[in-house]
Amino acid sequence: MVSIKHYFQKNAKISIDLPNHRWALNSKQVHKGMTLYNYKREPIKDSQDRNVIPNISVITEKVDKKLDVVIYYAYKRFNLPLDVDSIFIHESGIIDFKKAIGFIGRYQDEIGEHKIYYVIAINNNTGVRIILDVTSELFDELDGEFKKTLKSISNIYGVNRKI
Repeated sequence: MVSIKHYFQKNAKISIDLPNHRWALNSKQVHKGMTLYNYKREPIKDSQDRNVIPNISVITEKVDKKLDVVIYYAYKRFNLPLDVDSIFIHESGIIDFKKAIGFIGRYQDEIGEHKIYYVIAINNNTGVRIILDVTSELFDELDGEFKKTLKSISNIYGVNRKI
């Protein structure tokens, strides 16, 4: 199987693997010191015959070198208008990256309820947020793809090793 790896080398020194060939970079935006990479998947039909487009977003921003991931997580999580179902760290098996905290959450928009994985990490004095998002109805169908990306979060100093 061919790996579809995306590097956030300039700042965060991490990489992720996209789950498969159905995913592609849709846009890259820079605004107020943050860089947003937005990946979209080919649409999936839901029970109402709507084309739903799952998303993976990666947001990077410089942070103070004294900031640890727990404080960064608390700061970023505080302002999110969503419900948290569970929290995970590298010991949970969902992610291997040690300087990260993640959660599974839910929110509502005009389409309906969404279920997401949201990972908050720090690497190379850079805060990283990785959001994997789809409607709740299709979450179980996409869960394997999302978990593949979550497990792939890697440090790219020298050899591409997990930290």
